Amino acid sequence: MAKFDGWLPYGEDFTREMLRKREQTMGDPLRRREAVQIDSMLEFYLRDSGLMGQWNENRIFQVWDHCSKAAKYTLSKSYVAGTLYVSLSSSVVRNQLYFQLDIIKKEMNLALAADRQFWMKPVDGVFVKNIVLR
Repeated sequence: MAKFDGWLPYGEDFTREMLRKREQTMGDPLRRREAVQIDSMLEFYLRDSGLMGQWNENRIFQVWDHCSKAAKYTLSKSYVAGTLYVSLSSSVVRNQLYFQLDIIKKEMNLALAADRQFWMKPVDGVFVKNIVLR
């Protein structure tokens, strides 16, 4: 196996796995490489590089935009410990969404559970427990 000189562009596990796979195919250009689905490699890379939290947050924000239909009025979003905080530019839209929060929350949790590129573990069966509109 190749030696590491201290600097790794990705996490150590990811780099070692890639070097192992490359060394298996060296020497024989016609040797078949094992096929790996892109979503499993993406999950492995995100976990190993420490980007999984930001990836999952971004997926939650995308689902909010889709389920609430209020992306145009959303100023900022943050997700902390099961609570989604959303700042809106319109008080009229905020009041309308306030009455639909239970439906939006349910739709978001269903959409996140069905998303193959969302790798967060549910807490008590849900991903988004609360939504706070500001």
